[in-house]
Amino acid sequence: MDFRGYLEYFGWSQGELARQIGVTPETVSRWRGDVPKVVLLYLGEKYRHAEYVKGLRLWWEARDL
Repeated sequence: MDFRGYLEYFGWSQGELARQIGVTPETVSRWRGDVPKVVLLYLGEKYRHAEYVKGLRLWWEARDL
């Protein structure tokens, strides 16, 4: 997934991402397609965690108690 895809998945603006990672919104806007790898790694891990939790939720709800 690319940078924009991650932002859309989480429903974040660039400003919200800036708040999440502790930089200014101006810093995020300066990246313009050249997003630091560490930020992409962070977003990728956050995405994988969210998908894992979603899968657990679905499994829990589908259990036949």
